[in-house]
Amino acid sequence: MDTQVSARSAHAYSRRRDGVDASATAVRTPTGVAGFTTLPDGTAVYATSGLAAGEGRLNVYNLSMPGVPGLDGSRTFTWSGGSTDLAGGGDGGVDELRFPAVSGRYVRMYGVRAANQYGFSIWEMSVHNGASANLATGRPVSASSADPNFPATQTVDGDPNTRWAVAVDQRTQPGWLTVDLGSTQPIDRVTVNWEAAYATHYRVEVSNDGQNWQTAAQVPA
Repeated sequence: MDTQVSARSAHAYSRRRDGVDASATAVRTPTGVAGFTTLPDGTAVYATSGLAAGEGRLNVYNLSMPGVPGLDGSRTFTWSGGSTDLAGGGDGGVDELRFPAVSGRYVRMYGVRAANQYGFSIWEMSVHNGASANLATGRPVSASSADPNFPATQTVDGDPNTRWAVAVDQRTQPGWLTVDLGSTQPIDRVTVNWEAAYATHYRVEVSNDGQNWQTAAQVPA
């Protein structure tokens, strides 16, 4: 059955800062809007009706795709507030976020959206300035909530086999983990070692007073 297209919009992405060499197209039909993404060789690699939950967007992860500019395993994400170099991100595992140095006493991972029904869980979170040792090790830590078996302190205890997890009844809510460095210090790198309950969208924020926060880096969904 043929579908009547009443409007069409397309945009090509090819600059290095885009992180992908492809075009995104949206078409309007009598029943709504549909979209798809096309690689330079004409292959359609993503399609969406734009109607179901979670549709209407293309998630770009830290991929290594030979011959595709920007997808070399280490990418820079740019948004309206700045940019961050990201090695891994939004797909679990170890995320190393590098960014222009900022100063703060408190460093917070603010989880906006979880990848699954288990919410957020972190094995270890480290904070660095240049080649410094982990500034977060042994420091006071707090969280939006915690499973009694997986307290927040276990993200800064230096043991890679212990972890923090949000409380069971908070798994569907945004969650955060905050480390108090004890004094205001320059920071330019944060590493988050996620358990299987990871964030697809989160921010790394800094604060001098624990109340007013500045975004240092973010992983977009």
